[in-house]
Amino acid sequence: MRENMELVKLENPYFELISVIDEKVRPYKIADKLTGQIYADLDYRYHIRLRTNGQDLKCEELIYEKHSLKSDREGGRKLILEGALDFGRKGVQLKVRHKFWAPAEEPYFEERIVLRNCGELPCYIEDIEFGFRKSLCPVHGHLENGLDKFRLVAVPYRKQVDGREHDYSMTDILKGRFQNSDWM
Repeated sequence: MRENMELVKLENPYFELISVIDEKVRPYKIADKLTGQIYADLDYRYHIRLRTNGQDLKCEELIYEKHSLKSDREGGRKLILEGALDFGRKGVQLKVRHKFWAPAEEPYFEERIVLRNCGELPCYIEDIEFGFRKSLCPVHGHLENGLDKFRLVAVPYRKQVDGREHDYSMTDILKGRFQNSDWM
């Protein structure tokens, strides 16, 4: 277990990604450096539900093992976070290698995740949710920081098989005005 908390920042001229590293791995903030817009401000979601040996198990956090932050030849930066998903059962051990890469002068970053079963038992993943999260709590009856102008689209599921487009404003989401073609 690490005794000290460390903040690790991956950035280029356009954005910054901040991760907290202590006994857990917690990427939590993505901010646009030009506009100040915050795209993520909650701990990263590492959730897996699986079956092994007839048992249902789940994990909600990534336990820290190691990390590195380096520059590439073109001036881009690469952050690698490595950890284990703890399911509380002997023989079940999934490892995660989470890599972020930011080119030196481009307005984006790439994210890649490798999940490996390093345990003795076969695992059948039933549900997986990995992703950045954003607080959407309305302040004084309205969304703050320009969030009311954002739209949510489930990529690549915007256009469902029935032809309906699923593209919602933040107000639609908060008021429950959304649906999935599978629910109708």
